[in-house]
Amino acid sequence: MKMPLLSNVLAETRSGFWGSEPGEGEVDVRVVRNGDLQEDGIRWGALPLRSVSTSEFELASLVVGDILITTSGDCGYTAQVESEPQVPTIASNFIRILRFDSSEVVPRFAFHFVHSETFRQCLVPYIRGTALKNLSLSTAVQRIRMPLPPMPQQRRIAEFLDAADALRARRRAALAQLDTLSHSIFLDMFGDPISNPRTWPTVRLEEICERVTVGIVVQPAYNRRDTKRQTRVEFAFHSHLVKAAALLRGHPIRPWPRHLRMSLSSPRPCSPCPVCQFLVSAPRNI
Repeated sequence: MKMPLLSNVLAETRSGFWGSEPGEGEVDVRVVRNGDLQEDGIRWGALPLRSVSTSEFELASLVVGDILITTSGDCGYTAQVESEPQVPTIASNFIRILRFDSSEVVPRFAFHFVHSETFRQCLVPYIRGTALKNLSLSTAVQRIRMPLPPMPQQRRIAEFLDAADALRARRRAALAQLDTLSHSIFLDMFGDPISNPRTWPTVRLEEICERVTVGIVVQPAYNRRDTKRQTRVEFAFHSHLVKAAALLRGHPIRPWPRHLRMSLSSPRPCSPCPVCQFLVSAPRNI
């Protein structure tokens, strides 16, 4: 199977534009922003209206098959234009448009590749910035390789992954229905607590509560003076538990703690340690 660089199978990549207020440019368009790229596709109904020049529209307009990837802020998130936009639509300046060579790559196969977590991890070395992260996509596509099986196999893989995505989408919809079920049952039994259509009697909370208070503020362990002593005690206790578990499984453990060796050889265990008492009385193979 071939493993070409992304730059060798990309027909072109284009940047988007944010434009100006509606009516100020030559063409009013809808703009796809970072947050409009959702797990299940592009959020077409929430796109803002902006205005751009004719040349900007020609450069950043979206067509079927385009793959969008975020390059600033939350970098590496992707979506694909699966149908022709109903109104003129472009990508914003924080999004790049990827168009693959259709003679070598099935667009849907390419989308599943760039939409994978593996590809997103490959992008990490090319993301810079702290407050606002930026992806150097031009550098990334020249260094990241893409598995490229023959075209018929690409189509079969894409169809299989599309079917899996459809199953996941139906599962999410079913879970959303279940989330509303308990609320619907409550409303059916008691009615809306705000409008109170069943005229249930109402009382003030203070009339039925004996006490209303906040929780106790616990001082963090690192502020306590006896932190080291407490840590030593906890470590010793956990060590006993580990050794007890190994002992009961018949595994020899050495070296034993000094007081534990004394307890195993002496007729009676050290009284302060119940774990030692248990070890002395338990069957052992050491």
